[in-house]
Parts: sequence; structure tokens; C-alpha cells
Amino acid sequence: MSQPARELYPLVGRNKELEKSIIQIDRVKIGDSKPVIMAGPCAVESKEQLFTTAKVVAEADGVSESFRKEVGDVLS
Repeated sequence: MSQPARELYPLVGRNKELEKSIIQIDRVKIGDSKPVIMAGPCAVESKEQLFTTAKVVAEADGVSESFRKEVGDVLS
């Protein structure tokens, strides 16, 4: 006999007994009451495409400080 998914995977079952997970990356909290939108290409077809996307996101102030430090001048 099969088990319900909420029993097999309790973390995705929204069990009321579990605490809500909130992850903070720089100034952004993921998992609290405010929505967070993340987007990007579903697949990377070239280095140029990846860097172009990263530059556009950075110009829109959508890149965390820790990411900026990590990639340095790539976003310039």
C-alpha cells in the first residue's frame, strides 16, 4: 500500500508542527511573509548570455553584496 506524500516528505507537507524556515542572504529574507522573486535563464547557452543577464540584474540592484564581492569586476 502506498503512503501519502505528506508522510514520505514531511518538510514539504506544510505540517503545522514544523517551524517556518527563514533564510537570510544579505538584506533579503526568504521564507518570511514578503514574497521574493528569483528569475534567470532556465539554461545557460553561453558565457556571454550569463554575464549579460548578471549585469542587467546588478543594474536593477538585484544582486546581494556577498555575490558582488564574489564575482568582482565581472559585473562592471
